[in-house]
Amino acid sequence: MRKFISPRAGSLSGTLAAAIIIGVLPLRFASAADSPGVYLGASAGESWVEASVPSLGSSEFGTPEFRRDDTGYQVMLGIRPLPFLGAELDYLDLGHPHGGIDFTPVDVRMRGGVAFGVLYLPLPVPTVDLFAKAGVARLQTVVEGGSPFSCGYPCGFALFQDNRDTTGLALGAGAQFRIGPFAIRTEYERFNAAGGNPSLATVGATWTFF
Repeated sequence: MRKFISPRAGSLSGTLAAAIIIGVLPLRFASAADSPGVYLGASAGESWVEASVPSLGSSEFGTPEFRRDDTGYQVMLGIRPLPFLGAELDYLDLGHPHGGIDFTPVDVRMRGGVAFGVLYLPLPVPTVDLFAKAGVARLQTVVEGGSPFSCGYPCGFALFQDNRDTTGLALGAGAQFRIGPFAIRTEYERFNAAGGNPSLATVGATWTFF
C-alpha cells in the first residue's frame, strides 16, 4: 500500500529542515572558533610615526619631534585558550617615512615586537568579537638626517643617525568577524616609544589552525 505525502506536508518538512540547517551552521562555526586554538595572521594599513630627534639639539620648546604617516604592517601568532581571554605575539613595521624639521631632512624607520594580553568582549552575535589588547612593545627606532652647519655662513649638512631600542606600553582595540577557522579583523594599536606615541591602524585576517 502506497503512502502519499501532500505537497503542503513536504513543503513544511523542507522548510523545517532548512531552518534547522541555517540555525545549526552558525553555532557550529562559533563553537569551532570559540574553542581553544592557536592562530596566525597578518594585516596592513596606515601608520603614524612619532619620534624625538635629540641630534637636532633642544631648546626651551623641548627636543624636536618627527611626525609623519606611512604604510605599516604586522604579522601575529596568538592563542585563545578561553572564549574571553587570549595572548598574542606581534611583529610590526611602521614604515620608513621621510620629512623635514626646520629645513633639516629627516627619515625614520620603526619596527619591533609586541606581547599582548587580549580580552574578548561578549556579543549577542556569536561570530563577531570585540577585543581590547594591552601589553609591552620593544621597538627599534632609527632616525637619520642631515643637520645644517655653518662655517661663517651656511655651507653644508652634517649627517647624523640616532639608534634607539625602547620598551614601553602598548594598547589596542578592534573587532573581528569569524567564518569557521578564518577571521577578518580591523584594529588600532598605540605605543609608547622613542619619545613619541606611534600608532598603527590595520585590516587583516587570521587562521586558527590548532
